[in-house]
Amino acid sequence: MTRTLALLNMPTRSDVSSLAERLTNIELRLDDLDARLDEIRSAATQQSTLSNHHSAASADAEEVH
Repeated sequence: MTRTLALLNMPTRSDVSSLAERLTNIELRLDDLDARLDEIRSAATQQSTLSNHHSAASADAEEVH
């Protein structure tokens, strides 16, 4: 059967299983990258918010003097 599938340029069961496994690994890596990107975005947003608050506090302090 394997030889017949090869002659017809058709994938075998093991070819399909291997491809499914590789796609699953890719999907897991993409999910991990997405989670990391969310963490980076969150950290950048927090940093930006802190920076804006610090700038506003500095401007308020300068107005007092």
